[in-house]
Amino acid sequence: MPRVNRVEICAEDEVQAFHLINRCVRRTHLCGRDRRSGKDYSHRKEWEQLSDAER
Repeated sequence: MPRVNRVEICAEDEVQAFHLINRCVRRTHLCGRDRRSGKDYSHRKEWEQLSDAER
């Protein structure tokens, strides 16, 4: 099934969190430890909380 182009679902003049959400769905290490590389991304939880507080 072909993917819908981002330009068809997102307005250019609005702030978007699409990349964050897309990445979260594709890989589970967005806010934790990546099992493949061993990198720790838990500092991103703070970014998300700050972003939510600004909305």
